[in-house]
Amino acid sequence: MNTTRESQSREPSPPPLPAPRVSPGATGWRPGEILCAVVCLLTALAVRWIAADHPLSFDELWILAGATGYGENFLGFPNNTLQTEAIQTTAVENARSPWVVWSRGVTFHPPLHMVTLWGWRALWGGSDWVAAMYSAVCSVVGIGFVFAALRWQAGVGPATCVSLCLALSPVQTQLGTEIRGYGLLLGLVGCVIWQMVRIETFGPTRRRVWLLGLTLLPLMLTHYFAAATCLGVCVWGLLRLSGAFRWQLAGAVVMAALIYLAIWLPFTTTHLQTAQTTNVYQTNEPFLRGAARSGLALPVKLLFSVAPSRQREWMVVLAIFGLLSVSGLWRSSRLTLWGLLLVLPIALMLAVDAARGTNQAALTRYAAAASLAAAATPILSAFAVRTWLGWIVGVGCVLLTLVGLGGPREVGSPSFGHMRQALLPILQAESPQIPLVCQSTRGALGFYGRAILLEWLHTPGFLPRPVMCVQSPAEEVQQTLAAATPDGRFWMCLRAGQQPNTELPETVRKAFPTARPVRPPVYVPAGQGGVQPEPAVELWLLTAGDRESGAEEQ
Repeated sequence: MNTTRESQSREPSPPPLPAPRVSPGATGWRPGEILCAVVCLLTALAVRWIAADHPLSFDELWILAGATGYGENFLGFPNNTLQTEAIQTTAVENARSPWVVWSRGVTFHPPLHMVTLWGWRALWGGSDWVAAMYSAVCSVVGIGFVFAALRWQAGVGPATCVSLCLALSPVQTQLGTEIRGYGLLLGLVGCVIWQMVRIETFGPTRRRVWLLGLTLLPLMLTHYFAAATCLGVCVWGLLRLSGAFRWQLAGAVVMAALIYLAIWLPFTTTHLQTAQTTNVYQTNEPFLRGAARSGLALPVKLLFSVAPSRQREWMVVLAIFGLLSVSGLWRSSRLTLWGLLLVLPIALMLAVDAARGTNQAALTRYAAAASLAAAATPILSAFAVRTWLGWIVGVGCVLLTLVGLGGPREVGSPSFGHMRQALLPILQAESPQIPLVCQSTRGALGFYGRAILLEWLHTPGFLPRPVMCVQSPAEEVQQTLAAATPDGRFWMCLRAGQQPNTELPETVRKAFPTARPVRPPVYVPAGQGGVQPEPAVELWLLTAGDRESGAEEQ
């Protein structure tokens, strides 16, 4: 009997989850804790309430079109075809059924965000602000989950510092008000964090572990960048759960994956083909100088507005964060989940960039899956080292977030709001029967022609008006435009350079060899701010045929 016991004691066993250490705040919400939580959430909501009123980028308009059932159709907009009965593809009154939104949404984007956005707009209205507030509410819910989790794990002080940092961060605010899947992703990641901390605080049970694993399903159906968060949950379970609960989490994850494949696999073939032919972020810059450098700076960029003139100062902040995080993880294994959710998404992006020769890590919104951990990791690590150090770092992070609050938006693809404001009165001064043509070249820049067209379709007062997207020269296109109006006129809106053109661009002359300008073009210079600033555009009024009248009017 003793020999059996000794042999059993010598058998290696996986490290079990430490005995739950229930914090004083875990037994019930005290008035002071409720007050701190309300202040944090109201601050986050107020900041996002204001930031939700912003010009929409092309990506946001595309998602908005996807949420009405026209996302796939728009990028599949028939080239060289005059649309005489074009509709506003982003208007809620033109929305198709939720099934159409689910099955034919924006290419290579999972459908959950667009379907839920469809329901949100059907309930509250179709304005751009209402759509942005859906992301804002989801973002605030995610911060609420983080506060509740940190209240269990570290107490109300660290929870307040981290939550205020997330509430005031300009990057988090912009992510949380962009009409894309990031707001919903933040809310779901917050829910996952809350469940992981609850398991560590109160101990694992079959129900809690399965609920955590199944929560990965809506994560993956929201955004493909949730893959890194799902990987982080799996690694956390391997490190922090005992053998029996490991298998239960693995079973829940496998079930979530099977359901995900059953729901989404039928629609992925076309999406993958499109993704393979779209190398928008292809770069020839050496990896260590490009993607790696940008990716390593993401823990700072996920919270603060990093001014180009202050790169050295921010590198010092990043170094301090790194040292604090290492020290905190050394002192407390309970910070493991925060480190995993911060490091793994960045490491996965760097691996993809290295494999595909891209630089996606340069855009901060691509690390949204890790952003809720960007504030918690250094602040909790500082509290783990010394309480006074935690307060210094926590208050310092909150103050640093205020530096860039209210600044220009630094996320999102180009917005063409300046274009429509300058050019719409000119279009309205002429007959609405004159078609508007946007030229879409091949490759990554081809999106600009479609972006311009989508912006016009979204503009109140533009429709009804015929529209056309031209990609390659075709004689029948010019014949169609010549027959569209009695005088054969049409508008040509295209992306311009830094200086206005005095003659028709070569690409336009190739597409319309006999077209002649009726008047000099209207030039709108490039917009301001953003990772990808608004490009300059030109509006030409042309005659579709070789007419003497057009030359005389010029």
